[in-house]
Amino acid sequence: MADPMMSVGVADVVAALVLGCFCLIWFTHIIALIYGRYKLHRPPPPAFLMKTEVPGVSILKPLTGVDPNLRSNLETFFKLDYPQFEILFCVQDNGDPVLDLLQQLKKEFPSVPCQIFVGGERVGINPKINNLMPGYRASQFPLIWVCDSGIRVSRDTLTDMAGHMTDNIGVVHQMPYVCDRKGFSSLLEKVYFGTAHARMYISANVLGILCVTGMSSLWSKKVIDDAGGLEVFSQYLAEDYFMAKAVVDRGLKASMSNQVAQQNCGTYSIRAFSSRMSRWTQLRVTMIPFLAMWEPMTECFLLGLICSWAFNHLFIWDPVTFFIFHITAWMISDYLQFRTCQMMGASSVNKFEFLIAWLLRETLTYWWFLRGATSRSIKWKTGKFRLRCGGTAEEV
Repeated sequence: MADPMMSVGVADVVAALVLGCFCLIWFTHIIALIYGRYKLHRPPPPAFLMKTEVPGVSILKPLTGVDPNLRSNLETFFKLDYPQFEILFCVQDNGDPVLDLLQQLKKEFPSVPCQIFVGGERVGINPKINNLMPGYRASQFPLIWVCDSGIRVSRDTLTDMAGHMTDNIGVVHQMPYVCDRKGFSSLLEKVYFGTAHARMYISANVLGILCVTGMSSLWSKKVIDDAGGLEVFSQYLAEDYFMAKAVVDRGLKASMSNQVAQQNCGTYSIRAFSSRMSRWTQLRVTMIPFLAMWEPMTECFLLGLICSWAFNHLFIWDPVTFFIFHITAWMISDYLQFRTCQMMGASSVNKFEFLIAWLLRETLTYWWFLRGATSRSIKWKTGKFRLRCGGTAEEV
């Protein structure tokens, strides 16, 4: 028969651990809110703007197919207000209709250095790196800006990113966000990237935890070459994480840009977004399994249920009252974070729309995690792969 005193002691310890996790997670809320207000949407560093000579930048753009927003997105790169850059478009298929669009843009902006590479170079299993290799080999500047096709930029985006690149910085990255687009599926993406993802991304970078998303990131080419070149990372599907790890392993740091990465893909749906969330879970579970398996415990509803028990056990608080208070406070914190991510706090989303999208995101996240954590087969870009522990993969 179990000792009653031992059972009580174990429950006390577990409740205390839950309380500690609760405080830690709310600490990330506070960090993200404060630092987000201070950091995001600030103008480029003034000292950089006064320099007489700035480093040249090679922009690598992997492209596949044409979506309704692609032309307007690409035009923003031709209009960048930066003294020295080149655009290197990389297209995998010789019959891709995006080639006609690129030729039109070259004629419309003849003063912008621009090259088009077709066919890629197979150096590993990562389709994105295979596509980028010819452009990477042809790049002539010391900084490489890898930027996905669905990203839209402002005229001073490159100035802002390059202004953060100092001698002890190896990569400058943008926090992912979403442009204003029509439809509920776009709102769902915007709410996710402006709340849960923003909180994790900002707080991780403040606390020195490696968290770099490669959809828009500026790299020191020397660092990548010293690591063995871009092809070294082709064995991974999440190449951005391992490229950032190579930067840190060489004693350099990662810096987050003041501007957010404005995702503006023209084709989007709830199903596509759900698949994307599950894919990201699959990658995290194989790369950092111990941390990834704790993710559901950090989400609002499950954490609230566990903490309702813990606070009732430790302080005899009513669990229903605590749970309602917890959900309300979390939602308000997320709404403030969402407003911070919007340019100058402006938003076309009203509070009711935000509430519906927030509730759906908080509910679906457990399904996305379960779906991703229980599968090793993944569809990525143009291929199907089986993930291995450590982040590597094999093509199926």
